[in-house]
Amino acid sequence: MPKVSVAGVAVDYVERGPGEADWTLVLLHGFTPDHRLMTGAFEPVFARRDRWRRIYLDLPGMGLTKAPGHVGSTDDVYEVVREVVEKLVPGPYAVAGESYGGYLARGLVAEHAQRVTGMALVCPMIVAARHRVRQHDSGVDEAHAPPGAGRDSGRSRSGGRGP
Repeated sequence: MPKVSVAGVAVDYVERGPGEADWTLVLLHGFTPDHRLMTGAFEPVFARRDRWRRIYLDLPGMGLTKAPGHVGSTDDVYEVVREVVEKLVPGPYAVAGESYGGYLARGLVAEHAQRVTGMALVCPMIVAARHRVRQHDSGVDEAHAPPGAGRDSGRSRSGGRGP
């Protein structure tokens, strides 16, 4: 497996597809497995899509990538991933993440919004937001309601069912 050195970490990765591809996809596995979790799930999808370059990372401390002592937090792991992407992917890219990899993918989207063309999340790690619900005259807090709730939910202003 090739390696790329960033932030004092030699990151192992697998690259599939043409180097001069139309699109690039960075794939991030979850906590404790390695890149094979993602290659097993995604390579069958790309069997007939030869215009995609795919980069599968082994996250620090997982697979063949060692985690030096200075990599001790999710912020540190994210910094390594971000630097790997900046080094290996000069242009636009899409990102896919499974579980913990999905959490890291969300960070890439937030930081590289102008470069990320799409994101796929597989069983993503999420943190539920706790909030105080304020109800409006529709009976639903539209800022925190799921899509379709509120004005278009089929409820009348009186709260009863109706057109």
